[in-house]
Amino acid sequence: MNGRMRANLGRFALAAGLFALAPALMGFSLFEREDPDLKDGNAAYVDQEYPDAAARYAKALERKSSPEAHYNMGNALLKQGKADEALEQYLKALSGAEDGLKAKNYYNMGNILFQQGKLNEAIDSYKRSLRLAPGDRDAIYNLELTQRVLEEQKKKQEEQQKQQQQDQQNQQNQQDQQNQQDQQNEQDKQSQQDQQSQQDKQNQNQQKQDSQQQQGQQPQQQAQQQAMPPQQASQDKKEGESGAEQNAQAVPIPKSEAEKMLDKLREDEKSFQMQLFMLDKSRPKKMEQDW
Repeated sequence: MNGRMRANLGRFALAAGLFALAPALMGFSLFEREDPDLKDGNAAYVDQEYPDAAARYAKALERKSSPEAHYNMGNALLKQGKADEALEQYLKALSGAEDGLKAKNYYNMGNILFQQGKLNEAIDSYKRSLRLAPGDRDAIYNLELTQRVLEEQKKKQEEQQKQQQQDQQNQQNQQDQQNQQDQQNEQDKQSQQDQQSQQDKQNQNQQKQDSQQQQGQQPQQQAQQQAMPPQQASQDKKEGESGAEQNAQAVPIPKSEAEKMLDKLREDEKSFQMQLFMLDKSRPKKMEQDW
């Protein structure tokens, strides 16, 4: 191992720690054996050269599969944001690992599951880690934090469901009220139609009665006229003619026509007086008796 690698591993020994959701960010303990690729991978990891570290771990795994190499590979992949691939490596690292290494794998798996929103699975991983390492404060803290977040989520979901049910109930009430209003409007409309129909029927019956009454009065009037005495009929006729004359006289005559008629009457009067005078002259006088 050269000087650079020893210095890097020294810095790593001081800074290495377990990944805690809060208050610290993710940190990892790396395992190494006598495999040179595993050592070089750890050095690259300490220098934050995570792709290079992953490549070194991959070479080590090609020669021999080991829980330590899978664990370190999971750390390098997770640093690159490849959470699903890292989770797969942690699962492989459980096979054949000692309890301390298993506890670290379960802890890191819990962190990944927490970030993915799989809170129940994360809680299970933290509990498994604590069974293997009961005094791990970070695992205890993250377990309690995840449980609180899960409770808050359940509470929020219950409130949302309650609000949704309330909204549905309000919508149903509004729909029921609208249906009742529609039914009432339909009943009012039907009632108005019935009243109008009844009124029309009454009007038709009244018109029919009036028509029958008029038809019954006409024969009676004709019978009365036929039974009327001739004198009365003549009188009625004269009255009718007199009324016609009065109606005729009541028609206004133009002034010029009236003057002509008046002049004609005067001429006729003169002629008539002249005839009377002539008759008077020509009439023989009575002889007076000479007693």
